Amino acid sequence: MMAQWATSWHFFREEGARDGVQGWLRWWHDSDRFPERQQGLEQLLQDTAEGRLTFDKVHQLFQSCPCAESDQVVAEWFLKAHMEIERFLGQPPSPLRPRDLRPLLNELKYMVEAQEFYDRWGLQPLLEEINMLYQTLLDTVSELKAQQQTQLELEKKKAAVEEKRLELEKIREQKAAILAQKEKIALQKEKTIEERKLREAKAEEHREAQKLMEMEARHAEKIAEERRRTELESSLEDIARQWDSQLSDKES
Repeated sequence: MMAQWATSWHFFREEGARDGVQGWLRWWHDSDRFPERQQGLEQLLQDTAEGRLTFDKVHQLFQSCPCAESDQVVAEWFLKAHMEIERFLGQPPSPLRPRDLRPLLNELKYMVEAQEFYDRWGLQPLLEEINMLYQTLLDTVSELKAQQQTQLELEKKKAAVEEKRLELEKIREQKAAILAQKEKIALQKEKTIEERKLREAKAEEHREAQKLMEMEARHAEKIAEERRRTELESSLEDIARQWDSQLSDKES
């Protein structure tokens, strides 16, 4: 009986110090339930020590037993953190990303910063556990970010190597195209030279043929001239013989 009265008196002073008249009214209407809340707090400490505390139990206790609104807000943070843990554990296996832990970290941050809550209800061991979890998750996020940065740098290096490879491939293709163009130009030049030589040879052949034709024509003309001269001389000789014959006839 004395223990219950001491507990009740403790809460009377506690509620009054926090909320004044509102706290005393809360104590007046629900003072018979304060011992139940005390038992619940002790159970939370025991569960924390034995490693089987879940954050929803904190929410259940402060929802079922009368407490100030600020305590209910903290209790809501515990419920949200519990839901985030359940959601996270219920996800299919996949590579962990920093953003997967961000919602839970946000709730844990609020819970860690509520120092007065743990002092008021004697839940410092619970705060230590939350701090450990919070720091562990922070370290995990830092490690994941470092891995992501390493992966990003690796991908950048791979991209740089691939870009260099493509650049070299492009240069090789350009060199091959230039070489092919040079070969094409050389072949075209050689073909042009051969065609020019062929034209020159044909032109020379034509000139030679023309010279031959001209020589043949001059030769034919010379022969014809010789023939005309011979014929003319023959004609003159005939005429001369005829005159001689006529003169001889007259003298006779």
